[in-house]
Amino acid sequence: MISIVINTYNENPQWLRQTIDSYLANDIQKQIIVSVLPEDINMDILESYDQIEICLCDSDKHPGQGINGIYYQLHEGIKRVRGEWFCYMSSNDYVKPDRLKTELNYCLENKKLICYSDFHEVNESGTTTGTRKFFDHDYSKHIWKGNFVSDAALINTELLIKYLPYRNELLGNYSHWDFWLRVYEGEGNVFCYLPIPTWYYRLNPDSLHLQRRKDTTEQQRGRAWYNAMLDCNNRRNTKRP
Repeated sequence: MISIVINTYNENPQWLRQTIDSYLANDIQKQIIVSVLPEDINMDILESYDQIEICLCDSDKHPGQGINGIYYQLHEGIKRVRGEWFCYMSSNDYVKPDRLKTELNYCLENKKLICYSDFHEVNESGTTTGTRKFFDHDYSKHIWKGNFVSDAALINTELLIKYLPYRNELLGNYSHWDFWLRVYEGEGNVFCYLPIPTWYYRLNPDSLHLQRRKDTTEQQRGRAWYNAMLDCNNRRNTKRP
């Protein structure tokens, strides 16, 4: 079974439905967990599904909208995971009907524990605007060229639990990047790259990463997070590709 945790925070209702429905369309044994606050505007929508599990987070402990809020909800959702495999998804992205089966089979065929794929970029209306393509895993490139393993990558649950928690208090938006590097540092190359798009990444004017690109303060925070990530596990000593 594959467990999926979907984070949502007052999402566009149409996009949230599309995310959930896209996973329900995947013909494989699965557990869909939606991590949400009790006062979310979409609670009626979530309660209309009998095929999902609702993880109600504690509003008093929630850090608010932003990076720490995202990781709080994600950590809470992961506590409910029962599947042998896991993936995370934001509530405005969605997947192809064969995404889960395709990536799981690819992991099994290649005897790997993590699969990351290409993905399509779509705009607010769902029109494809581009396709992001990557390459086989290379540790040095992963440090110096950027994070090419998406937050939504499929991972074996035992491996996930072994390397949790995400270090968002220290590394902010670079926490997933750091997580993938820690996995490699502890396990070696357990990654396989599937060179076909299996999901859709929605870009809209309200996307947090687009806002960060335009905000000088956020850019400075990003550089600080990156430098903090480099200081972990002697990564600065890794030869550049």
